[in-house]
Amino acid sequence: MAENDTVETVEFPTTWDGLKAFDERLYDMPDMVQAEDFTPAQTAMYTVTSGRLYERTNRLNELGWFDGGESRKKRRNAESEIVLALAEYVEYADQWFESLAIDKDAYHEWVKGRVLIDLFAMYVTLDRFYTERLGKSNTSKMHSESAE
Repeated sequence: MAENDTVETVEFPTTWDGLKAFDERLYDMPDMVQAEDFTPAQTAMYTVTSGRLYERTNRLNELGWFDGGESRKKRRNAESEIVLALAEYVEYADQWFESLAIDKDAYHEWVKGRVLIDLFAMYVTLDRFYTERLGKSNTSKMHSESAE
């Protein structure tokens, strides 16, 4: 790295308002159930959804979407496989985040008419936010001792 080159560090948001300001596509995002308020069923479903999203992200990496894995030039059908993996990611994420929306109609309006790449970027950001928040909510729970 040259002397004049600087590396910008971007802090990932830790609050809902911070998340909405983090990416211009999220500014008008409707309210959703927060990780610290998840029911056991929501936590379980989040685990299932995260696994599905991870599998699609891993596949995108293998196909060279993130400049890693196999070169797209080596695979004739990589473009169609990439689109399929992106679409599956968006489908799974949309179902999950819709289930968290406080106002389903507001959620539908928010995502309506967006292109696949924007939806993917929005959902990747939301998934990271929820992953980090759920981890913090789990570790911040205090273990109580029974009174004797």
